[in-house]
Amino acid sequence: MCVSLIGFTLANAQCSVPTPPGYSACGSPGQSSLTANNTFMNSGSTYYYSGASATRTNETLNGANLYVCGNLTLNTFTMYSGTIVVEPGGSLTINDNSGGAVQASIVNYGTLVIDAATSTTNLSVNGTIWNYGTLNASASLTMNSYALYNAVSTSMMTVTGSLTTYGAMVNNGTMQIGNTYTFTSSVCLGGGSNVTVPNLFDDGGSNLVSVTPNGSNTTAGFTVSTSFKSNSNSLSGSSNVVLCEGTGITTTGGNAGTSQVKPNCTNITLPVSLVSFGAQTGSEGACILEWSTASEHGTKDFDLESSTDGIDFTSLAVLAARNEASNYSYTTGLKEKTFFRLRIDNEDGTYSYSEVVVANYAGEGEAASYVRIQPNLVTGNTLEVWTRMSAAESGEWVIVDMMGRVLFQQQAQLTAGSGNTSVSLPNLNAGMYRLLFLGSKTVVKPVAFTVIH
Repeated sequence: MCVSLIGFTLANAQCSVPTPPGYSACGSPGQSSLTANNTFMNSGSTYYYSGASATRTNETLNGANLYVCGNLTLNTFTMYSGTIVVEPGGSLTINDNSGGAVQASIVNYGTLVIDAATSTTNLSVNGTIWNYGTLNASASLTMNSYALYNAVSTSMMTVTGSLTTYGAMVNNGTMQIGNTYTFTSSVCLGGGSNVTVPNLFDDGGSNLVSVTPNGSNTTAGFTVSTSFKSNSNSLSGSSNVVLCEGTGITTTGGNAGTSQVKPNCTNITLPVSLVSFGAQTGSEGACILEWSTASEHGTKDFDLESSTDGIDFTSLAVLAARNEASNYSYTTGLKEKTFFRLRIDNEDGTYSYSEVVVANYAGEGEAASYVRIQPNLVTGNTLEVWTRMSAAESGEWVIVDMMGRVLFQQQAQLTAGSGNTSVSLPNLNAGMYRLLFLGSKTVVKPVAFTVIH
């Protein structure tokens, strides 16, 4: 049996992010399942939710830990204190957050939607947020002296309204803000990251923005379409910070410092943005390496490397870059525990590495449950899906966009073993999406596919 670990990439040299509160498997000893409405989760207790979609109402977090492994919606949710962890493959939607305040620490490895259906226009946050997955907030967020970490290069965060950070802010991935980003404390941008916002306001001291290179990605910045304002401050003392200014932008107060200013600019051109890199394993030692990109500016090729000790790597295959958002796969065989990584070669001779993923080979036998889309470039309204399940499973197919928004849900019944099935698609625009299977006992990792017309 082969077991693979999914690795998210380019996190080796980004802005420093402190270790978040740890997570444990849902249903571990000492945990209570969140099965009822009106639950008061007190300090010293741990709750979890796993399985297919469910909705809970009038829950209160009062110092407890809450782990989410399945697809959970919380209506009228009160957060006095505690920690919420959305685990890999998990999805949490918070509707009508009670009191307009988030008084808890949040760690998101999956998909988190805050106040998706609410009259609240501004959420006051009194807790640290770590986002390793996809986070969407449909209200404005004010971080009250607590840090915000868009932690890795694959992290995607969208704020429909404005964002204000009084504490440190780190962006190693992609951020999109609908109105104004105001900061009064340090901002660290990981190389290759970008913040897209209409209005940028430096309301703190001078040179608060810095860049930490990420491999060959040495620049990062802001794409600003309407206004840049500061209180007589300079934005940055580093030329690695890029300020992409839209046509007709207004500037008030200070200046950009020594950062690069690009006038009449609509998009920062950054090197390859890797969405994911992982290994899908099957029977008889088969191992499929898959990766997805969100952009490939100036990228020459991808050199797949393998190693049996995780130290000395040799080239396995070289695949030419397509210079556009793409999905790639390569099939190889395993005879022992094997480490894999991607070397991303650029046209200018520079290169960077992905994180290392490992596939553990333990002899022949049935593989873990997983899903594969064949082909993953889709032109019609049907997904051809190949599944392998360790046991029969009922659940649902879920399609999300790259911002984590749920676009489609369909009930599914999968049988044990291998099989083929079709999933009917809604009318989707051309672009990249993810398919998830959320079972009553198993949550299978998302699989990327691209719709082309």
